[in-house]
Amino acid sequence: MARRLPSFRGVEAFMVTAGSLNLRLASQKLNISISAVSRRIRALEDEIGTQLFVRGGRKLGLTPAGHHYHRQLLPTLDIIHQATRSVEARERDSISILALPSFVSGWLVPRLDAFRASHPDITIEFSTLRKRRLDYTDIIVEPRFDAENYVGMTRLFRWVSSPVCQPALMERHDIRAPGDVTRTTLIDLDAPVAAWPSWLDSAGIFSRDQLRWIKFDTYLPMMSAVREGLGFGLLPLFYQVGETQLVTPFDITTSLPGGVFVRDPTGFERPIVRRFREWMMDEIADTMKVVPPAAA
Repeated sequence: MARRLPSFRGVEAFMVTAGSLNLRLASQKLNISISAVSRRIRALEDEIGTQLFVRGGRKLGLTPAGHHYHRQLLPTLDIIHQATRSVEARERDSISILALPSFVSGWLVPRLDAFRASHPDITIEFSTLRKRRLDYTDIIVEPRFDAENYVGMTRLFRWVSSPVCQPALMERHDIRAPGDVTRTTLIDLDAPVAAWPSWLDSAGIFSRDQLRWIKFDTYLPMMSAVREGLGFGLLPLFYQVGETQLVTPFDITTSLPGGVFVRDPTGFERPIVRRFREWMMDEIADTMKVVPPAAA
């Protein structure tokens, strides 16, 4: 059976004291009392069964065993310090984020320069919910499509959407009223809850036999089709903030259950991750100031 490692607090007290041979200086460096330093050293001596310091004289000294132990431990402590510094540097300089692609491309990336301006040396690694590649993730943003309560999660945005299209499409089809969208193509996203039927109900459009559709299973090609002027797409209101290529011709919205959520931190959270989370929540608060109240 492998032997237990000695108490690191005892080893630390021994090494600091052996370096100065002064209990008062050791207590100041360790920020504990002189008696606490002595207790830790005595506990270490009891644990390894060897006296490490010569006591009783006016000056503290090391026994031969103490000299040997100190020489043997010095390289090990250097390794520990180097390992700690390398981990601190990595943990200080990187953030890993797992999020749905639409949130990353449609909302986060357009605002990311504001965070990077304050933290230019930070590496931000993104992964999507469809490809969970990260072994450890600092921040997880994910969609929900039901009305359940979510313990340990904070809602960032609700699924409140309205139709958007390219301006040229409005002119080409002479779009003036909500019912006019039926003369165009509706571009749909395959989601757990269908948004277009809900919006059509809200707009009072109940005859749907002649509707034309283009359907996608992911957000990015769906929005690419809308930007190319192929038809109308439904876009959540929080994605519309700052949008310059598309127009929103109608105030009629549809609201679906769920929304975009971020998992709350559990346990220790590194300072840089906490700063990113706080920055993101501030950006979300700014976004909510300019979207219609229905999305709040």
